[in-house]
Amino acid sequence: MKAYVGGLYSIAEVYAPNGEMIAAQTCGGAWIKIQTEAETKLIDTSTEVYAKAYSAAARTEMKANAQVQAQPNADTAVLDIRA
Repeated sequence: MKAYVGGLYSIAEVYAPNGEMIAAQTCGGAWIKIQTEAETKLIDTSTEVYAKAYSAAARTEMKANAQVQAQPNADTAVLDIRA
């Protein structure tokens, strides 16, 4: 942990064993969490995986809805009179 006292503002910084800063205390006393490179990479990768899965599910749902709408149902008849 490094602390800077004096000057305009006093702050504290917390570092991981590998040297990355992981937290800091502002002059107002609030703590700020700072993402490490590994955390940023994990979040980016998981966001990409989620986006691909969401897109695939949305395409599958749209295809299923299109097939259902294209097949007439003998039990019900629908007439669209909007013109």
